[in-house]
Amino acid sequence: MKISLNLLDELCVETNVVRETSGGWVVRGVFPTFLARPGHPHVRLFTHPERGFFTPHFTPLRKSAREFRRRLARVRPEQLSAFNDRFGREMVRHYAHSLAPADLAAIEAQGWTAHWADWRALLRWLRPSCKPGSTLCLDDRFAVRLACHVLRHGVLPTALASLDGWRALVALRSGPNDSIEARSLFHFPEGVWFIGSDERLVQMHPPGWYWLANDWANTDAIRALWPVEALERVGERLKHCLRRFPRSTDPERREELPPFISHILGFYSSDLLKAAMGLTIQAAELSGIACATRPR
Repeated sequence: MKISLNLLDELCVETNVVRETSGGWVVRGVFPTFLARPGHPHVRLFTHPERGFFTPHFTPLRKSAREFRRRLARVRPEQLSAFNDRFGREMVRHYAHSLAPADLAAIEAQGWTAHWADWRALLRWLRPSCKPGSTLCLDDRFAVRLACHVLRHGVLPTALASLDGWRALVALRSGPNDSIEARSLFHFPEGVWFIGSDERLVQMHPPGWYWLANDWANTDAIRALWPVEALERVGERLKHCLRRFPRSTDPERREELPPFISHILGFYSSDLLKAAMGLTIQAAELSGIACATRPR
């Protein structure tokens, strides 16, 4: 079964999922396709190794594809696993260090309000596009609709004081020149913990409310974790391949979304994608579709 996501009519990301004999679902392939290029060239990303390696490659979707097939990288699974483990640990550590205590009364006095999304409404939006054969489109229109929805669901921060359990909200405040500032606001009822170097849990912060600036991950420490040279080589190979498939027209100039809208979309994007995948699988199960698919 394929789950499709259209990003701004520029890139369509197809994910192949199959049901295992155990009854669970597993991702077997990811295919980012360049919609604005003739032949719809795509990158095939594997989620399981072939001959001991992950070998993402580039090819167009037409009969002469074999002539243009180009391997972009060759990565051992153990190397990727080690990177994911190291990167995940450091990101969690940096995230915990970047959290700042949020005094609800103080941030209210500074003009901040707290906002959230009603997931009952979001699931209603997603459901028509989350079934086999359909494509979920995340474009500027969706981002603006989501932001307007979040803006309508807001309270003063002090109204949150009686809430219990883990919470994740968006804090907004009017800024200069009709701009809107945005931050992420969290409640951690058991404090903030992460796994230390000795594999034991370490408490970084006590229970309470915390918030996070938008640029918390934009630091030299985080950038240093990425294999920059390897990613640049892959980027250059991909750019070289795409030159074979020039656009027939120049891309339309898009007006940049206000930063707070981008923040809201980014804040909910991971949960939106998880919900979309869950709804698509649920629809397939209800319709009795056979979900074993062949790789392209």
